[in-house]
Amino acid sequence: MNHLQQRERFLLLIGIVSLILSCAGTGFQEGPAGDGAPSEAADFFHRLDAAVDAAGVRDASTVGVPGFPYLRTNRFLEAMKDRVDTPDEHAAWIGRMRALDLAARQKEISNLPDPDLRLSPEEIEPVSELSREGLYAMAADYGDGLLEKERQTEGFFERVKAAAEVPSEYEAWLQFAGAYPLTVIPVALATWNVQRKFTRFHQTAPEDLPVRGKRVHFAPELTDPLVTTTEVEAYFTRARRDALGLPILSRTQKEGMIAAFAPVFVQDVAADYDRIGGLFWDGNRVEVDSNQPAVYYYFEQGFFRGAPALRIVYVIWYSGRRGPHAPWYEHGHLDGLTMRVSLDPGGRPFMVDFMNNCGCYHFFVPDRERVERVITVSGGADPFVPARLPDPFPKKRLNVRIMSGWHQVENLSAAHAPVDAVPYRLAPYETLESLPRPGGRTESIFDSRGIAKGSERIEPIIFFPMGVPEVGAMRQRGHHAIKFVGRAHFDAPDLFDRNFEFRP
Repeated sequence: MNHLQQRERFLLLIGIVSLILSCAGTGFQEGPAGDGAPSEAADFFHRLDAAVDAAGVRDASTVGVPGFPYLRTNRFLEAMKDRVDTPDEHAAWIGRMRALDLAARQKEISNLPDPDLRLSPEEIEPVSELSREGLYAMAADYGDGLLEKERQTEGFFERVKAAAEVPSEYEAWLQFAGAYPLTVIPVALATWNVQRKFTRFHQTAPEDLPVRGKRVHFAPELTDPLVTTTEVEAYFTRARRDALGLPILSRTQKEGMIAAFAPVFVQDVAADYDRIGGLFWDGNRVEVDSNQPAVYYYFEQGFFRGAPALRIVYVIWYSGRRGPHAPWYEHGHLDGLTMRVSLDPGGRPFMVDFMNNCGCYHFFVPDRERVERVITVSGGADPFVPARLPDPFPKKRLNVRIMSGWHQVENLSAAHAPVDAVPYRLAPYETLESLPRPGGRTESIFDSRGIAKGSERIEPIIFFPMGVPEVGAMRQRGHHAIKFVGRAHFDAPDLFDRNFEFRP
């Protein structure tokens, strides 16, 4: 079957999907020429998006750009739109949004359920399904074609810039309904009390911290050859930069960096809910396989002293938040911790920060030599800095000590992993967004709002006035609100520059 026949066949298939699911509509996007008729490419994306939305498999890690179905954006690219001026910068900026859409399309197409479709109720034979690989190839071809055609039109970049916006994770109507100016006062007091408790943890000698079960070290599986942090710096020194100022690194170099900065998690294991593991589908429920420890990683971009810089994010998962030491209203299925290592443009770590996978309990751990001062925040909570990075880091691995049940970080040190450490595998975060199911299908552990399925808590009943929908639930990257008092997002590219003054 040639490509044209595949294209025609899939257009028929998507049309039937749309018809059966009552989502086809008639408001097709106009073609680039503005002739009032839908182009073949625009029609294709309209129907594909309708099928994706009807199946509930929209990938929420990035945000679509209205009017440009072949582009998606994130907070870093949104922040960059006012910094790009030259044609090369425009091309690099658009190119990154194009890459985000291709990555999201691949996950969505993989996660589409296998439809049992028929041409009409009377017919017996089902319509043959185009392969997912063929569908993705069509999405790539149509998107490239639309981009090539539309970028020649007058005002193209200005229109994209105007449309490329990422919504806040905070809902103003929730804050209004909950009388935020009044209810924030007790929440602020509770936040400060928790922060004082966490500060005491970090100021306590490690040997004096309570152990409620058994301390288990989880360390990355060793790779050969090991990449040192000095070699990582050399990557950045030698690397070419794209037009946005970001280093162009090979896949091998990135994998070396991920392994070089991967931490040792020192977990107080008092029950099964304290063991980290890889996620898998058990029927319609996401579970954690503690026999297969895993740490999920991804790269993101941010700013350091105004310059674009890389960040490496590590995410671990537990089967739940349980036990007597976690607040009762936070108990529930699935729990997790996120750690981020932020590198300056020279490849040196200047900041590590943590949060639970719901976005709660975020705190900063800066390099003491790099910070001139912490900036006081007006109208919100000041940056929480309970500790500084230990001096042996990054020459030695960061050891993250985590308490039982509540899964909060209570101490940081730097040391080589012990010989009896339990090895964990490093897995791409994308695995969670397209997690294999029995039978060859895949399904994201997150819904189209960016909420981990089955991880909801009762906390929204208590904390909805803070403006965060589904507060307490585990969240997908790009959806972490990290403040109750004030507003802040984990993936905000200027998060560090807004909270710290760094030394040259």
